[in-house]
Amino acid sequence: MTRAATLLTGGLSVTEAPRWHDGALWFSDFFTRRVLRLRPDGELTLVAEVPGRPSGLGFMPDGSLRVVSMDDCALYAIVNGELDLVARFDHLVTGPANDMAIDRRGTCYIGNFGVSPSDPDLALPTSLIRVTPDGRVDAVVDDLVFPNGIILDEERGHLVVVETYRCRLTAFTFAGDELVDRRVWAEFAPDPGSYSISEITPLLPQVPDGLVLDRSGAVWLADAKGHGARRVLPGGEVTDFVDTGELAAYSVALGGADGRDLFLTCAPPVETVDPVTTRRGAIMHARVEIAAHTMSPSKG
Repeated sequence: MTRAATLLTGGLSVTEAPRWHDGALWFSDFFTRRVLRLRPDGELTLVAEVPGRPSGLGFMPDGSLRVVSMDDCALYAIVNGELDLVARFDHLVTGPANDMAIDRRGTCYIGNFGVSPSDPDLALPTSLIRVTPDGRVDAVVDDLVFPNGIILDEERGHLVVVETYRCRLTAFTFAGDELVDRRVWAEFAPDPGSYSISEITPLLPQVPDGLVLDRSGAVWLADAKGHGARRVLPGGEVTDFVDTGELAAYSVALGGADGRDLFLTCAPPVETVDPVTTRRGAIMHARVEIAAHTMSPSKG
């Protein structure tokens, strides 16, 4: 099934990391260096400014907010609009930090671009970073190419991470504090084997980015090269598509009162405009049939 998304708000740069929490949508706007909150009545408010560019967002078990700072590869708590350093992990990664997921214990899993220090167009195999609630940092798995969107399916006992420039989703099983049983969850093109971003982007059928899990175990997957988000079953079958028109979808979230509102963070497709200077980013919305895998408390 294909349906069209509708515009909720625009005039943004590149929006990412949407999270539904406490009756509102929270998200990052990379190039204005802001974390923002959008309420159902359309009110858009500033949550915090992040000088190092905000990316992954998440809420701890106590409801407090965490944000990944891309440029300094650090995790911060946001307290009354101010940043409080939780951990740095720049010694474990190359290139900017990226998306994040937080489990029920408050452990944070964080991706990164993994680009070569001498050539930012070259994505190198890198690690998924783990930050424990007390701020300890380690690399939990390696040999990931541009680890991007992350989901935690704690009922089924696995983690799925998007490897953007391998054009696939890779899954791991939780075994205590380890991630084991590495496997392909879905694959959309053969592994190109070399990862010059400018060379392989035109060749890939899609550029998978952020994702969200629904109650049935499928994911909604954004496509930073295309024009929407696909609902994908384990193994790669696509059942539904939400069309975002001239904009690409960079990430997605499920929320609303019943968990069936799909929110899409959108901007022009990757490599088509200068995101630093343009303000064509937007938040879009569509209704879907199957609700979010888990629902955060809603007071709105």
